[in-house]
Amino acid sequence: MLLVLAALVAELPLLWPPPFRLTDHLLLWQVGRFVVTGVSPYRADVWVDAAKRLDSPHIAELATTGVIWPYPPWTALLFVPFGAFPMEIGTWALHLAYLGSGLLAAILLARELPWPRPGLAAIAVALFAVFEPFVIAARWGQFGGFLLLGIALLLIGLRSRRLAPLIAGALLLATKPHLTALFALVAAAWLIRQRRRRDLAVTALALSVLVAVTWVAFPDWLAVAGTGAGDRLSVVALFATTWSFAIALAGPAWPLLAAVLVSVVSASGAYAARAAPVALRPFAVFAGTGVLTLGLTPYALVYDHLLLAPVLLYGVFALDAASGTARAAHAVLLAVAGIALPWLLYLVVILRPDQAPAGAIPSLLVVLLLSSAWLLRDARDRSPQADKSHVA
Repeated sequence: MLLVLAALVAELPLLWPPPFRLTDHLLLWQVGRFVVTGVSPYRADVWVDAAKRLDSPHIAELATTGVIWPYPPWTALLFVPFGAFPMEIGTWALHLAYLGSGLLAAILLARELPWPRPGLAAIAVALFAVFEPFVIAARWGQFGGFLLLGIALLLIGLRSRRLAPLIAGALLLATKPHLTALFALVAAAWLIRQRRRRDLAVTALALSVLVAVTWVAFPDWLAVAGTGAGDRLSVVALFATTWSFAIALAGPAWPLLAAVLVSVVSASGAYAARAAPVALRPFAVFAGTGVLTLGLTPYALVYDHLLLAPVLLYGVFALDAASGTARAAHAVLLAVAGIALPWLLYLVVILRPDQAPAGAIPSLLVVLLLSSAWLLRDARDRSPQADKSHVA
């Protein structure tokens, strides 16, 4: 893992966060602090008070817009361990948890692929370490690393038929349901197909208990979160989604372009899953679910594209399935679509009042997913016994 360490050291200035009052670290620490002290994060007055105490423009925005805490109450539980510490310790602990959870998720996901060479797996994790959504999510103080860890644990639970990682992954993914609902549907269908109805029932029960307990504790959450969702949908052109990208590119004709892009993303994700060798199909399904989720959602910001990380890892894995010109072309695509363009689009975004250009990223990663699927399909066709050897 020296390569991964070298990547982290090289980008240390980016991984070192700005002052926490300028990021979401402080806001999310405050949410955890509210819960620890028995205060509802859905009360406007406590946010007004926090804005006066903490000098945070993000908290001040919540206090003045009335949106307050737009997530469901069980999401707040994520930040209780950090809110239990003083601000100076809790915010740094949260930042380190973001970095650690993202890297752990990448390592766990990489271990789900049957790498022909360990060195290639190290390259995959090193590329993840410089993947723009990973760096920006941690830098801005958002919990995409927790969600990616949830995806990794869910995949492990499904493949290994183990209940503990299945439940842990489901609980983590429940914290941002508008981006993870498709993963839940895929997992439920998978469990039914495997005749694991008991595991499905136990996981659903764990989620139900979490929802019920937190709903009772914060019964006013739904109205507040509903207001927040409505506010966001009214400014859909501001976000980093397929829809905002279509609006910026096509103007009044944006519904047609958006429909085309969503259709391409959906068909590509389905194709990648079906074309994958049997041993790779679970991973391909989750990679396809990520691009479909980011292609469909009307609300996502640049750091939410971290859910596309499985596509990046899958792209590195596919390098070994080709040779010569095909491998070189795929390597260039991996470097451009997976690394260079997300960073370039981020630099464009920070100079604009919206994130619409970054809405192209899901479509770019779809191209990488398709290239990976084609290479792996051709390798499977050349070696029909490969599936059987990996399944064993």
